[in-house]
Amino acid sequence: MDKLNSSVENKTGAFIATAKQEGNKVIVNINKHYAHSFEPAANWPMLLSFLDKALDFNQQKLLLKKI
Repeated sequence: MDKLNSSVENKTGAFIATAKQEGNKVIVNINKHYAHSFEPAANWPMLLSFLDKALDFNQQKLLLKKI
């Protein structure tokens, strides 16, 4: 479950994902936001940093095992 916890924040926006286990439940909170509606081309690498992290999160798998 540690792979589900990730965070990238910069001046273009952020992607924050947290996962925790409470009893027999897994609670995942995800927050992705853009700081501005328009970003100049110079900020593209910063924008990609949190978009890539969001894509990596989307590719994660969580295997649940019945107890």
